[in-house]
Amino acid sequence: MAAQEDWQGALTVFETIQKEVRPVDPETFERRFRYDLDWGLALLNTSQSQAAVDLLRAAAEKSEGTRGKDNYATAEARGMLGVALTGTGEYEQAIAEIERALPILLAHSRERDEIQQVASQHRRLVQILEAYIYLLIELRDKPSTSIRGLHAVAKAFELAQLARDPAVQRALSANSARAAARNPRLA
Repeated sequence: MAAQEDWQGALTVFETIQKEVRPVDPETFERRFRYDLDWGLALLNTSQSQAAVDLLRAAAEKSEGTRGKDNYATAEARGMLGVALTGTGEYEQAIAEIERALPILLAHSRERDEIQQVASQHRRLVQILEAYIYLLIELRDKPSTSIRGLHAVAKAFELAQLARDPAVQRALSANSARAAARNPRLA
């Protein structure tokens, strides 16, 4: 269901798994489903941002504890946590999580070609990058952004250059252009 972006359907499946698997086989539930990033994504896309934050924070902490902070799965969980935090309006924390994850995610993305890139990883990477561009634009005039020396529109275009995957690059370029067009000096 998540692969088709049927978020309500995916959420129903995850809730059914929680209701039916957790009581009879809690170990399997914990190992296979409890920290599923697509569950967090389903929560986020059904307007349950705080529940998504809680699940994705637990997933990131679990992954970091078992795989390490520089692991791709940990970075992906941190990036998705950043996306969820954007949904709750916790922008500063969201940008920190995404900035922590992006170097690992982009390095991994450049090492793999389009055929090797798993569809779910690609979809999550695009969402993380889109959320980051949104945050850059949203925070462009805030002191915390200028302290980092970020110029939001320039950083967004830089991300489009870094992401060598053509589909990611197209998505980023489109979002960057939309963001730049809102700026009267660039329109």
